[in-house]
Amino acid sequence: MASLRKRIKKYIKKIYQNYNPLFYKLLHPSPGNRSPHSVAKHGEVDQYAVINAAFDRTYYLRRYVDIAIAKIDPVKHYIEFGAREGRDPSPDFVTSYYLKRYPDVKKSGLNPFYHYLRFGQFEERGTNFFSPGEPEFDLMCEISDLSPIQVSTEISKRRQNLRERLNNGILGEMVSKAGQLEPLILHSWLSAYTAQVPPFHSEWAVNQITAMYRLHQAAKYRRAKAVIVMRSCGIGGVSRIAAHLANALVDIYGEDEVVVLYTDSSDKKALEWFPASCRLIDVAIVTQKLGKAEREKLIVEFIRCLQPTTVFNMNSPLLWSAMGAYGKALAHSCNLYAYLFCNDVNIFGNVEGYPAKQFYRYFDVYKAVITDSEFLKDELSEKFLVPLTQMHRLVAIATPISNHMPNIASANRQSGQRPKVFWAGRFDRQKRIDIVINIATRLPNIDFHIWGESVLDNAFKKMKLPKNIFNEGLYTDFSSLPLQNCDLWLYTSQWDGVPNVLFEVASAGVPLVGSIAGGCGEVLIEGLCERIDNIEDVEAFELAIRRVIAQPQEARVRANLLRDRILQARTPQKYRTAIESLITHSEIL
Repeated sequence: MASLRKRIKKYIKKIYQNYNPLFYKLLHPSPGNRSPHSVAKHGEVDQYAVINAAFDRTYYLRRYVDIAIAKIDPVKHYIEFGAREGRDPSPDFVTSYYLKRYPDVKKSGLNPFYHYLRFGQFEERGTNFFSPGEPEFDLMCEISDLSPIQVSTEISKRRQNLRERLNNGILGEMVSKAGQLEPLILHSWLSAYTAQVPPFHSEWAVNQITAMYRLHQAAKYRRAKAVIVMRSCGIGGVSRIAAHLANALVDIYGEDEVVVLYTDSSDKKALEWFPASCRLIDVAIVTQKLGKAEREKLIVEFIRCLQPTTVFNMNSPLLWSAMGAYGKALAHSCNLYAYLFCNDVNIFGNVEGYPAKQFYRYFDVYKAVITDSEFLKDELSEKFLVPLTQMHRLVAIATPISNHMPNIASANRQSGQRPKVFWAGRFDRQKRIDIVINIATRLPNIDFHIWGESVLDNAFKKMKLPKNIFNEGLYTDFSSLPLQNCDLWLYTSQWDGVPNVLFEVASAGVPLVGSIAGGCGEVLIEGLCERIDNIEDVEAFELAIRRVIAQPQEARVRANLLRDRILQARTPQKYRTAIESLITHSEIL
């Protein structure tokens, strides 16, 4: 309630300071009736005099009309209230900037402008974005082959010159006469106090230019024939597939012709998966000072500057959001492809994700849409009624298996040892860790070793684990797991695409018991593993696990047949051929 009252009071104050000067005076009692010490801070009785000597009264009153209407001494107002409200005493001193850049000033409690006049200017502290020492401003000066001090001085000089001409010269007379004919002209007077020197128009403009410069610097000032745009280079299925795509594009276009942009997160744990010749660029960190609209514009402009033949959007939130304003323009500049993976399901059971929300909006803009499974391709074509004449633009390409595991022999289990079931995934709703717990409870004579962590929710922390479940934490690499001790791999998921962990398990020849969700059925092949059609059927899971444990040799034979089938169908060569065929066909069209 206290917080609500504070917000209401602030809102009322804002209304009345604009429309009721008398009420504003009541909220801001005149400091004139107070002792000099009430105006000063930390015993500095000369604070008013120091600030007054450098204070731009005309600027303050023209910028903050409420103060002019209330007929309050602007210097006293700034000392008492203005600094706390983030108001600026002159066009060259930005209060909020000074406090943000120098936390020690804020901590000291001194008035920021007073601090600058007494100490900051002698310590060469910056007063606004266009001050030497500000990284983006300094870089802009470097790009322009100018000295930061030279530019900062020139900006102040230009402002002063323009003000003099407006206040005392012929230009001022002309503006005054024009204002008599059109009063709105006089409203532009404030712009003269904040005039800039091109190309230093504003903080926004400088940040845009320096961000573009950094991107070109990271791209080594060279163009590219292919660009992959993704959310991040973090460990995950999308990064794995993006690395496969990058390898294929390097083969197709040649080394140093592929650029990978990660746009929304600087996570780069999977960088080593990509070819060494790829230019990987962290767009997220370069554009962190820009707003959403500026970031969208910048990413499209940068891609067009690279002049690529092909561009692949692989779950990049930034590029997806830019499609509305710039999608058609970008599609005219290159062959634009979307790479879609499985949808998600929210806590209310509603389907969401790029396939559900973006496919129907931009299918006509993209040259083609790629899915990682036949399941998703069929789902999209049926849900959105894709015409047969357009089905060639909706393509499922099987993800390759490049670094497959060596064939694991039967579990090395001594007589009397308990069987071991392995499971790995996120401890979240999608992967149904609760089903794993129920299965383990029904099979107390089997040990369940699980790897993973909670990512999206904390429900797992509240679950009571049976004694035969062992939480092993996270693994760094699939090959580090003790698969020689594994009798079977359990996979559970409420919804899914074609998860990489299934490829890894299948390529190792480990018996699989898994639920059929999304594209999982393209790995969990009938007759070569234990398929569970209903994720809620715990009894079916139990019986399947018992069959594998009871007949280990037969289970290994089937697992090896599955291994051979998967490795033959999902080779890097076949993947490269599919990508090249898609690109070639698109170029013909």
